[in-house]
Amino acid sequence: MKKKLKAVLFDMDGVLFDSMPYHSEAWHTVMKSHGHTLSREEAYMHEGRTGASTINIVFQRELGREATQEEIESIYQEKSVLFNSYPEAKRMPGAWELLQKVKKDGLVPMVVTGSGQLSLLERLEQNYPGMFRKEL
Repeated sequence: MKKKLKAVLFDMDGVLFDSMPYHSEAWHTVMKSHGHTLSREEAYMHEGRTGASTINIVFQRELGREATQEEIESIYQEKSVLFNSYPEAKRMPGAWELLQKVKKDGLVPMVVTGSGQLSLLERLEQNYPGMFRKEL
């Protein structure tokens, strides 16, 4: 039995917004300030993970343990503040045109993201007007 496609799922970082250079720089800078090593390139490799998961990878590798909840919250908060201090990430080239085609073809574009960056979440309507509905 053939199923009919109804929706297309889009991630935000690196798909809808060109935000990965900022994420990688923020991760690198904050980890370095805490005496840990996370290169900009490695930060790209961990894209899609939660902040806690990224932090725990570094802690496991360098300290042989998981980060405490307090360490995770503190480091992730610092990373978020630094990320939000950078210029606004631009739309990814071609994303608007692809979203228009998806809608024209009768499909529902949906955002699925692990991003907790409110600066990006709040910009969806501004950058992609009428494309996404907020659903609970």
